[in-house]
Amino acid sequence: MASRAPDIDYLLIETTGVADPAPLIEPFFRDQDLRRIFELAGTICIADAQNFTNQISGFEQQKQLILSDLVILNKISENSREEADSAIKTIGAMNPTATVKTCDFAQIESPNLIDLKLEITETSEKN
Repeated sequence: MASRAPDIDYLLIETTGVADPAPLIEPFFRDQDLRRIFELAGTICIADAQNFTNQISGFEQQKQLILSDLVILNKISENSREEADSAIKTIGAMNPTATVKTCDFAQIESPNLIDLKLEITETSEKN
């Protein structure tokens, strides 16, 4: 793909909600040619706060959270403060290095995915 479209500046790969992200991430660490062409900025997981408790027991969902650099906890206003805090605590326990942002309608403060790497490396606080 890179040879057919050499003017690509950024590549965004979106998977299904139940995809295992590991096979997509792994080549960026093993394949030297791929690493010369693309730099992995990070992985993002959008979690549904409204259904978080029911869906977190799934292996794929857990793996997505564990491998993410940024977790967007969406539909936050659909939950009580206690439920939201519990979801944030669970995410933090599963992946203490991920940045967690809460929102509604998947609208986060800095939606520019190009800046993800900068945000991940410079922000350690949980929002």
